[in-house]
Order: sequence, then structure tokens, then C-alpha cells
Amino acid sequence: MPETTSATATKPQGLLRELNVSHAVAIVVGTVIGSGIFRVPGTMMRDVGSAKMVYLAWIVGGLLSFFGALTYSELGAMKPQAGGEYVYVRDGYGPLLGFLYAWTWFMIAKPASIATITTGLTDALSSLPRFSFLSQPMVAHHWFTWAQCFAIAATVLISFLNYIGVRRAGTFQLIATSLKAAMLVGIAVIGFTWSGGSWSNFATRFTGAHGGFNGFMLALVAALWAYDGWNDLNMVAGEVRDPERSIPRALIFGVGIVAALYMGLNAAVQYVMPSSTLGASKSPATAMALLVLGSAGAALITTGIALSMLVSLNGTVMSGGRIPYALSRDGYFFQSLAAVSPRFHTPANALLV
Repeated sequence: MPETTSATATKPQGLLRELNVSHAVAIVVGTVIGSGIFRVPGTMMRDVGSAKMVYLAWIVGGLLSFFGALTYSELGAMKPQAGGEYVYVRDGYGPLLGFLYAWTWFMIAKPASIATITTGLTDALSSLPRFSFLSQPMVAHHWFTWAQCFAIAATVLISFLNYIGVRRAGTFQLIATSLKAAMLVGIAVIGFTWSGGSWSNFATRFTGAHGGFNGFMLALVAALWAYDGWNDLNMVAGEVRDPERSIPRALIFGVGIVAALYMGLNAAVQYVMPSSTLGASKSPATAMALLVLGSAGAALITTGIALSMLVSLNGTVMSGGRIPYALSRDGYFFQSLAAVSPRFHTPANALLV
């Protein structure tokens, strides 16, 4: 028989609380910052046509994300259990809707997220000369490419890292996220110190933009997509130390850091390029680096995108494994997925699946 909600809340998790507030902030920042910030500034400029409206979209998207983070701060402090949103849906709307939510994430959302991230990772790397082979088929005239093999290998590697300990995965997240943030700051500094940049670029416009309310809403969707992922922290709430204090701090500071990094990088790109050039670029940050630093700069940005995707993959795998674990622990799914590794204290089978 499935466990009752009250029994589930009091039953020991079987997982260790090994993530401190620094790890938690890194999960928020590292999972949110993927390839979006490198790509959406151009899309947003094509939607609204001016730097002022692009920034308004960033600010509104940041505020909406911040309000969501405040809500999740309260929920995470009240119910610091593995599974996050599944726990909230289960307790708020009943086990049936909780099951349907968890099943959707288990079968569709998380696998699709992993596939999207690893595809973006291989696309970024394949643009570098040394990794150009990734776009080639493994066997002549065969549909299976080296990129697909690399994507699978990356998923297996990150899953193994999470398998052997949440502390190890959290430490990797912290180190790699710190490098990612430093890279974004460095790119912004390079842009603002370039002699060819001008503040007058902020007054230029992109002709042919959608404009109006519809254009702004399209830009807002792009901004919200770039901000997406902060909710993943609550899925590993059962392994965060002092969750009543750490989760709210991590969500609030994490979203704030992301917003500051996004708007700083967007400003640097706008300082270097007029709106017409920014809006015409598929990846404005790469175009800026190419203009300021040449081909070496473009390669640097591409490497940064790849690192960013790898860190996002780690956060996605980490959070994704806790949903089937929590569902199975409640008795609504295969009991084998509720198993915790006696050596590493991770939801081993859920991560493997």
C-alpha cells in the first residue's frame, strides 16, 4: 500500500544532507546559465528593436523569476524533501496528480532536457576545428554520428559523477559554475574595455523588429527561457544542509547573480555592436568576441558555451534522479528506484534509469 503523506514526511530520506549553501547557489546559477544568454540577445532585439525594450524584458523576466524563487523558498523550507515539485503537487492536489506530474518529468521532460543540453554541447564543440569530426558519421553513409556518441558518453559520465556522491557532484557544480561566472564577467570586461565600443550603440534601433506588445511578449518568453532552471534546486532539497535557511538564500542569491550576469553581458555586447548588428547575429556574444579578439575570441566563447552546457547537464541529472526516487519511495512506482546506494548514499537506480 502507498505510504500516507504524513508518514512520508516523517520517514527518513535515506539520503545524506551533504550540500551546503555554496553548493545550492551553484546548482541554481549553474543550471540556469546554459546557452541561452549567448543566443537570446539577438532574438530579443529582433522582437523589440531597441536596447531599452530588451532591458525591460530582462528586468521583467528577472522579477518574475525572483517572485517564483520566493515562492519556492517558502515551499523548500516547509517541505525539504527529495522530489521538490512532485512533493508540492502530491501534498497540494493528491497522489494522482503527483504521480502524473512525476511520470511526465520522468518519461518526457528530463530526458528531453538532457537530450537538448547534450545536443547543444556537441553543436558547440563541433564548430571548433579540433572537434569538427563530431558532425561526421561514425561509419560511412550511416546515420549514427560521433556527436550522438559523444552526447551519450557525456550523459553517462555526468550520471556516474552523481552516482558516486552528491557531494562530489555538488563540488563539481560549484567549481565549474565559478569558472562559468568568471568567464561571463571576463567577456563583459573585454567588451567594455574595447576601444571601438560606444555608448551611442544603446540608442540605435533594429529596423524590421516585431515591436509593440506582441514583440515585447516574445522577448519576454526568450528571457524567461534563459532564466529557466532555478526550480531544480528544490528537487534535491533532501540533501541540502539546514534547508530552512540554505534553500531561500540559494534561490534568492542565485537568481540575483544570474540576472546581474545576464544584463552585464548583454550590456557589453550592446556597447560593442549597434542594434542592427546585434539583431542580425545568431550568437551576439560570439560575434562580439570575434570582432574584439578575432578567431581566438570566438573559440573562447564556444568553449565557454560548451562548459556552460556541461554544468547545466550536471544540475539537470542531479535534480532529475530525485523525482522517480521520491515517487517510488511513496509506493507509486517501481520500488527498485527508491533504492539508496549504501556506499554513496545516492538514489542509485533512479540515476541509472
